[in-house]
Amino acid sequence: LTHLQKGGANAAGAKAVLAATAAAAGATQIEINRATQFSRADEEELLRATNNTSNLSSDLSKHKKHYKSTCEQIKATKDTVFDSKTEESPPSMARVFLSDCVFPRCSLTPDDAMYCAQ
Repeated sequence: LTHLQKGGANAAGAKAVLAATAAAAGATQIEINRATQFSRADEEELLRATNNTSNLSSDLSKHKKHYKSTCEQIKATKDTVFDSKTEESPPSMARVFLSDCVFPRCSLTPDDAMYCAQ
């Protein structure tokens, strides 16, 4: 869509590929012309896709920062949280972790169940 919007040699190549594909599928000349023109709907679709891409990129950076801070927090506290000899972590820690964290997720979706099984 971007090539069709900008025009030029790239657009001509994209139009030729679209026309050849449509013709091979048995499309009429009118259908081929419709498929190779950059319409208002195509412009809206391109804008929506561009916005989604920027939103996803922004979300990805936020999630990476959160993931990094969570990993650092786990690394800093792993010895005291999972050590059964301290008062902060009673022997039932594994049972609480499984019943509060793993088992509920197992019943959400098949993908979550497979993730928890691994």
